[in-house]
Amino acid sequence: RSQDVWVLGDEPVERISLLAPRGKHIRLCRSGSNLPSRVADHLFWLGRHFERADGAARLLRTLFLRLASDEESEEIEIPVLLRLLAEQGQVEPALVVDGLQQSLPDIETLLPESVFNELEPRSLRGTIVKMVELASVVRDRLSIDAWRILSQIEQSSRRPALQHGRLDATDVLEVLEQLVLEFAAFSGVSSTRMTRTLGWRFLELGKRIESAWHVASMMHGALGTRRRDEIRVLNALLETADSVMTYRSRYLADVQAEAVVDLLLTDESNPRSIGFQLQKIHDHVSRLPRDESLAVRSAEERYALSMLNLVRLADVHELCQLNSDGERPSLNRFLSRLLDQLPKLSNAVSGRFLIHAGLPRHFGRVDTR
Repeated sequence: RSQDVWVLGDEPVERISLLAPRGKHIRLCRSGSNLPSRVADHLFWLGRHFERADGAARLLRTLFLRLASDEESEEIEIPVLLRLLAEQGQVEPALVVDGLQQSLPDIETLLPESVFNELEPRSLRGTIVKMVELASVVRDRLSIDAWRILSQIEQSSRRPALQHGRLDATDVLEVLEQLVLEFAAFSGVSSTRMTRTLGWRFLELGKRIESAWHVASMMHGALGTRRRDEIRVLNALLETADSVMTYRSRYLADVQAEAVVDLLLTDESNPRSIGFQLQKIHDHVSRLPRDESLAVRSAEERYALSMLNLVRLADVHELCQLNSDGERPSLNRFLSRLLDQLPKLSNAVSGRFLIHAGLPRHFGRVDTR
């Protein structure tokens, strides 16, 4: 319970306000130098969930384009794409295990419903719901346009109401096409309209880590073993990574594994490549607050620099060499190393800068005591 207490006075009470008087000279300043760790944590994970949802939408679009097509691509591309989705938690792992598919509903019945399953945290809909929840907490750090786009993404990702009741590949494909455009709109707004503060840097850092992990995961699952008619798998990979036009401008229709690996792994001029993400990660990490008196690099700096140098020194021809079993062991080891170190980088950033038990922290200056 609470109760107001009124103290009566003989004279009018003087008006006191913490607001500056209107017309008073404003002291010019720059914002963003003081960031609560809780806000940094939400922005970092907003970036990760955004890229996770964007990558899932693109991968699902690639699969549903083939499910809705009349071409005979089932035997080669669809099993590979399903396996990639299962590894990312988008579909039931049993769908890609030989001998278990017969006990489950038809893939064209089960898969569309799994896209909109809000109770599954790794599904596309579940990821978007979590993304919007994070954005709502830091809404004051986002522009009005950015918030409107995120709200539209939440609306677009809902299960469409259909008169016939059952979702098919065409229905889901229409939703995915809309979502991909809206994800691109948010990326554009956040990269061109957001002030370059620490908040923006943590948002971008989360996006780059997740994007690098997503591409590395796809390459590991799709290219670790050479498949019959591998060109179809390579085309699907380029399509998902939004790199088809770049590849065709260089190599026309001659699709080969080495050129695809170079474009998606080491080419830092390609904004969808792992090399590009690692270069940006290194730049962001090097600009985070640190004690300048320390002579050694921090853990996150070591991880970022190690992975960037690893990719820059990679020999694509050697990575793509096949053994007698039709596997690419060097590429598998290389990508496994990246997939192992990217979560460690994320943990290092979280452990040093983001939310912790106890009192919240603010970033602005480094305490050297």
